[in-house]
Amino acid sequence: MATLSLSSFDAETMIDSFTKVVSNIQLDIENLETLTSINNSLQNENQAPNTVNKLNDLEMCVSSLEAKASMLNRVLLEETSAAADLEKTRDSALKQRALLVHMMDNLPARLPGNCQATSLSLVSAPTPAPTPASVVTAPSTTTTKTATTATATSSTLPTPQPASTNSVSLQLVTDNELQTVPRSIRSRLTLSALNDAVVQILSVAETKYDLLQQTGVKTRKTKKYQKVVIQHRETEVEEHGGRIWVGEQDLRDFCPFFRSGESSARTILSVLRTLKRLKQIQGAKNTVTYVFL
Repeated sequence: MATLSLSSFDAETMIDSFTKVVSNIQLDIENLETLTSINNSLQNENQAPNTVNKLNDLEMCVSSLEAKASMLNRVLLEETSAAADLEKTRDSALKQRALLVHMMDNLPARLPGNCQATSLSLVSAPTPAPTPASVVTAPSTTTTKTATTATATSSTLPTPQPASTNSVSLQLVTDNELQTVPRSIRSRLTLSALNDAVVQILSVAETKYDLLQQTGVKTRKTKKYQKVVIQHRETEVEEHGGRIWVGEQDLRDFCPFFRSGESSARTILSVLRTLKRLKQIQGAKNTVTYVFL
């Protein structure tokens, strides 16, 4: 019986010990959970600066992309402007080509003297042959001038004749005429550059008067037509006398020879005035205009 009593006592003691151990383990578990929660909080607080840094980096990336987009936009605008300039140059070249074709198609069957007129090509230049100074009859059009004095030169163009389209006419310059202009006026101006300018001025006048002569209702309602008409009416003065004229601002806007420099452009206009191709007239509102003679 004593042995049984001792065994019962040992069992109770062991149970109490196990109960205390379990309680201690539960307390340790609760403490561990508390420490884990505190650790997570501390980690979240440590991650906050990293989040701010990442947001700052993202903002810098967005600013960089905006700067690149702005640069691309400027490049696109410049390319668009360059394309518009090329389009204007192409149109001008096509008009000059059409004018040259018109002049070649209306060449007389036989040139003065014993020199037979040869067919000209816009691709390959013909072999020039010197001829004495003569009078060449211009193509029959509605122009008021039908003849010009011409001397054959070693250029790729035929003997100079009136450059004319529709009701607008302006004579090309011969080499003899250019030599009569004082050196102080013509400077180093070449005949080819001068006649190129004549064709360009003629093209501007042709475009202007072709538009003014339009009768279509749709054309008259366009902003381009109204702008040309208003500018023409506001600039025209009695001194123009109903003759063909163009404004200097139009020449600046559409003639390539003005882009070569103000000095060379002034030389060209001075030579044309000296040779009685143009006459400078002060238009309304202090504008400068040039009448075709």
